[in-house]
Amino acid sequence: MKRTQLGTFIVAALVAGTIAAPALARNPFSFSNSSASQYPVNYFASSTVGIDQHKNDLAARVNQALAQGRISPRQARSLSNDLDTFNKKEMRYLSRHTGALSALERLKLNASLDAIGLRLEKDIAARKLFG
Repeated sequence: MKRTQLGTFIVAALVAGTIAAPALARNPFSFSNSSASQYPVNYFASSTVGIDQHKNDLAARVNQALAQGRISPRQARSLSNDLDTFNKKEMRYLSRHTGALSALERLKLNASLDAIGLRLEKDIAARKLFG
């Protein structure tokens, strides 16, 4: 019984591998639709479009939480200072490479924004619990 199940598993794995292999071998940076092909291949790899959107969304969330009384003015000021520090770090990274970011720099910047976002959520939860 176990031998039959093992054989079935091996056959299924081989079939799945032959189907998935061509899809995995494709270049993830090649674009098949015509609208994306107007950009150079490295445009999305080094741009700050996603980071800027993340930063703007986070700033809007801070302002909204303050306006709704979910965080105190002191907490909002502290979060805004963190965003200012983030902006300085982003500008420092961009000045190193004439406007482009490395993958590591994008990762660090996104991690910084995630940390600020988590702090905002923590501040909101603490205010909700403790007033």
